[in-house]
Amino acid sequence: MNFGWKDQTVFALGIQMDINPKTTLRVGLNYDKSPIRPEDVDSNIGSLAVT
Repeated sequence: MNFGWKDQTVFALGIQMDINPKTTLRVGLNYDKSPIRPEDVDSNIGSLAVT
């Protein structure tokens, strides 16, 4: 079954800061483009790997 997926590059950045011994603040950003082209959407409707 051909899903029409393409390779992708993902950019991720995260920061962690300990506020006190009981509290830690974590912030993150994750960016990528969809591996599915618009013309391949119908082929992926039943795929459990795509959310």
